[in-house]
Amino acid sequence: MNEMYTKTGIMVSSSDINRYPRPALVRNSFFSLNGKWNIKILDQAHKIRREGTILVPFSIESALGGFKDQLLPKETAIYTKEFSLSKSFSKAKVILHFEAVDYETKVKLNGEDIFVHRGGYTPFEIDIASYLKETNTLEVIVTDPTDNGRQERGKQTLKSHGMWYNPTSGIYGSVWLEALNPNYVIDYNVTANVHEQKVFFHLVNSVEKFHYTLTVYENNTPIIVKEIDEPLTEINLTDGHPWSPEDPFVYTFRLYNDSDDITGYFGFRDISIGPGHRGKPVMHLNGQPYFINGLLDQGYWPESGLTPPSQMALKQDILLAKKFGFNAIRKHIKIEDNYFYYYCDLLGILVIQDMPSGGDYHFSMMTIAPSLGFTHRKDTKYRAFGRKDASNREEFIDMVRTNVGRLQKHPSIVIWTIFNEGWGQFDSVKLTNFVKSLDPTRLIDSASGWFDQKAGDFNSVHRYFRKLKTANKKDSRAYFISEFGGYSLALDFHRFNEEKEYGYRKFKTTIELENAFIQLYREEVMPLFLSGLAGVIYTQLCDVEEETNGLITYDRKIEKMHADKIYSILSKIHY
Repeated sequence: MNEMYTKTGIMVSSSDINRYPRPALVRNSFFSLNGKWNIKILDQAHKIRREGTILVPFSIESALGGFKDQLLPKETAIYTKEFSLSKSFSKAKVILHFEAVDYETKVKLNGEDIFVHRGGYTPFEIDIASYLKETNTLEVIVTDPTDNGRQERGKQTLKSHGMWYNPTSGIYGSVWLEALNPNYVIDYNVTANVHEQKVFFHLVNSVEKFHYTLTVYENNTPIIVKEIDEPLTEINLTDGHPWSPEDPFVYTFRLYNDSDDITGYFGFRDISIGPGHRGKPVMHLNGQPYFINGLLDQGYWPESGLTPPSQMALKQDILLAKKFGFNAIRKHIKIEDNYFYYYCDLLGILVIQDMPSGGDYHFSMMTIAPSLGFTHRKDTKYRAFGRKDASNREEFIDMVRTNVGRLQKHPSIVIWTIFNEGWGQFDSVKLTNFVKSLDPTRLIDSASGWFDQKAGDFNSVHRYFRKLKTANKKDSRAYFISEFGGYSLALDFHRFNEEKEYGYRKFKTTIELENAFIQLYREEVMPLFLSGLAGVIYTQLCDVEEETNGLITYDRKIEKMHADKIYSILSKIHY
């Protein structure tokens, strides 16, 4: 493969799919296993239903993968890849990385079973040094129940309709290798206290006793050199340059010793709750009130499902949001490719990161009851919320632990959203405290939409069919309208389904849509902002399959409103 063009007109090349997959922690050891793999699908009787080749990292269902099939709940996908490594790549450890596989994965190398992983939204890694030969055969065996199971799956469904989308099964993230010495950096996190001009390096190392030299750079000029031999190191950053969406400045650093050498970056910024208009609690960025004016983003593409078709596709979506005047993206019940967070950090946009939903989906509980005003049920009733299995609840907790831990390094992420609209919600008070213990530096939207348990930093509501209203005066938390809008305009020949349209208020022309959008912000959002509203998230960035309520069509070719007009309205809603 040299290059190809997607339906959105974006070129996908071999250099793009084989790009180094971890831009916030880079070391000079990388061997990509992306590209053509052999694949076969076994039916429930374990007979071969179909076989051929697939382009990894694109899923079985995707057009870009080239295989274009659907993995059914009782079927099995078997991927096979042969590879050889040079002698220079061989070290004490050779780590095999899987960035994303949905859902249950069994890994075999040279005929030996070496690992089992469950979870479609958590990366995993395996030390394969002891299994390697001159020529190696890697086998990846995958099953995925999609919406026939209780696992975390977001909006994936076997039969897409409305706000439910086609599935993404099998390998849908990069597969790669790195060679390491026994003493190496597993991960890092950097937090800041802007008021006190301090930065805290949190280092996770493979051995208990270690020593590194840290060099921090500002615009490629070294400004700090410090020896590190503790997991937590405090650094004074006098006259530090704060990070914000308007000025997304990042410091870079190098951390090295005789065994390891990595580079990374960090943003000098902190997040808190403080007074806004009329003394109401709002988010503060670097000690100043900051209004969250964001978009819901599902993170789907027509040709590749949950996998971005290219790095440029990610950048274009982020830049589109900024072009219209938004300063935040709510990544909706999906964990994104590493480069999404990287570009949010460098281009400057806040991220509200949802945890993917799972458990049983009870339509009457999650949809009918809230529409009738029943939104206060206790979430310790596990069966009612679709979480009757203890193992399913524990898997969700493990997913939260893993993703909060690995994504903390990104300054763009400012809020963790644990549950959305009651789906799979359980023990949210305990889980809010759990997430706060993992990351005390960010805010938490405990229950976005309904079934609020009075936990977290926000009174978080969804409001689609009625006029936006003021906050509950008895609630001392920040008032956050975390979903609203959903205005729909279906444009012929740029729709996933020319016969179906899904949205919450439908319009026939771009002028009608634009006027209604402007009226919504002028007459409803602005007055609430002036009375103390902390933020809003408009649904949504782009159309997704049958949903036609995006600012832009699913193929990313048509912007439905004039960006300059919208920008002029949104730019007035700030402190």
